[in-house]
Amino acid sequence: MSRPTTIDTNEILETARTLFLKRGFTVSTAEIARTAGISEGSLFNRFPSKEKLFLASMDLPTFDVDNFLGEKTEANELEANLNVLAVGLLDFLRIRLPRVMMLKSNPIETIRSNPAAGPEEVLHGVKNYLEREIKLGRMENCDSEVFARMLIGSMVNYVFFELLSERRHSQEETRTYTEGVVSVLLYGVESR
Repeated sequence: MSRPTTIDTNEILETARTLFLKRGFTVSTAEIARTAGISEGSLFNRFPSKEKLFLASMDLPTFDVDNFLGEKTEANELEANLNVLAVGLLDFLRIRLPRVMMLKSNPIETIRSNPAAGPEEVLHGVKNYLEREIKLGRMENCDSEVFARMLIGSMVNYVFFELLSERRHSQEETRTYTEGVVSVLLYGVESR
């Protein structure tokens, strides 16, 4: 089967992202183009500089809690909603955290001085969701920001450890972890 005559920009970005995340900003545009199956000239026709290609490939996803949970929150139990939310946060962070780390470690001054947006939006989204659950009477009154930070922080920690060990946990391991975190946050630790 012959190679298509054109390659989708998203394919180029995916190739560049993979190489940047694996090797850092030092990966050459020649290698990116070769791996993508295009000429370096074609690469520069779409992205006028290596910096622009890097920024486009490190595009940061967002996580809107309300859109993610949708109408599920009204029908499901609090614990089930929080378990779904925790897994969603993990999936989001598995994409976002490596990109943020790469952006922050990049030698381009304009990137280092332009902080990545997003963490506050996620925090406020989780906090607002928890406050709705408290108002519905499905959750004990608590400091929603502390709860949200503990939930998000636990998910960040899990993903960070995956990145350090270069081992992604199975779905079963992930489910066991997220359910454990939600249980501890909701019910505390039993003393004997």
